[in-house]
Order: sequence, then C-alpha cells, then structure tokens
Amino acid sequence: RMEQAETFLKDTIAKRIAVPSSYQSLAATRKYNATSPELSAVLQELEKPECTEEQRAHLHFAAAKMSNDAKLYVEAMEHFNKAKATSAARYDSNRYEKRVDGFIDVFNQLFLSTRKNFGDLSPKPVFIVGMPRSGTTLTEQIISSHPLVKGAGELSEIAAIARSLGDNPRMTTRFCEKLMKLTTEESRGIAQRYLKHIALYSHDAQRITDKMPH
Repeated sequence: RMEQAETFLKDTIAKRIAVPSSYQSLAATRKYNATSPELSAVLQELEKPECTEEQRAHLHFAAAKMSNDAKLYVEAMEHFNKAKATSAARYDSNRYEKRVDGFIDVFNQLFLSTRKNFGDLSPKPVFIVGMPRSGTTLTEQIISSHPLVKGAGELSEIAAIARSLGDNPRMTTRFCEKLMKLTTEESRGIAQRYLKHIALYSHDAQRITDKMPH
C-alpha cells in the first residue's frame, strides 16, 4: 500500500521524527524525477552539519534512489558510493572472522548430538537458507506450490530470537556462552515462540517455509 506508506512517511518527516531513515523508506515508495521536491529536500538535509554518519548514509541512499529514477546516473553513483563508504568504515574483517570461527567452534557434532532432545519436534517449519542469488526464491516457490505448504517469505524471527539471547556482531563470545548454557526447557520455550510466530501466517498448512539467505 505504497500511497498509504508515502502519507505516513511524509507525516513522520514533517514531525521531524527519524527523518533520514524516513526519507530512505520514502524513496522506495514510487519513482521520482529531477524536479521532485523530495530530492531537493534530501539534498538540503545532507547539507546540515549536525547529521551523523549513519544519518548521512540513509540520506545518501535516498538521494541515490531518487537520482537513479531521474536518470541522473552520475549523481546516483556518487550518492551510492558515499552511502556504502559509511557502512564499509564500520566493517571489521578480523571481528567477522572471529565471529564465524566462534560459531564453527560451538556448533560442532558434539554440541548438536548432546542436544538432540532440545527444541520442538514440530515438522511445520521448513528453513530455506543459502547465499543470495543462489536460488532460494525459486526453491521457496517450488515448495510452496504444494497445497499443504504456505510460503511465508523472508522472516526475521530467528534473528530476533538470536538477539534476545545476546547475539551481537561485536560480542559473539557472550552469545556462544549463552548457547552453551541453554537448558532443555529454555530451548523448548524458544521453539514455541517461533512456532507461535509462524502460525500467524497459516493455521492449517502442514508446512510453512521460512526463507532467509545467509
């Protein structure tokens, strides 16, 4: 409901609430041209010295999308590059390596075999994972074409559960320690939370797909 979304976002911007991220969302609601007042407004926001780096990234993404719509490709690429440079500056390859190594160390055969009674035996969830552009969408479409299957799309509940357990890219060790100490009862509670969430998408489907690349 893009027109309704646009109305809400413009109201949010008028009230000066989360302006940069609201502009980024607004940019996705429709196509813009070189004379669109929204593009001028975003560029004016970028000139404000009080903008943080994160806020500038949102605004540059908005300006990039609007400029691209207007076929101002040089300007669009400049904004895209500036937006990505902000997020790239926060990326720490060493920390990411440690994070992945931590997961490899925790989720080994011993960890899984000693917790085979954890969670819930419900056959309802079907998890589709893989790298982006690897065919996860096609896989979901094939599976969900079955009359007993509901395709729920890309859900964020697993990530939300992980965050509730302390998952944080900057503190992977703490999250792994929490997983190691998780009890059978706690794991079943977590599983029930997830099953309750996916039940919102269908009450009668025998299987519900949850597709999330990465």
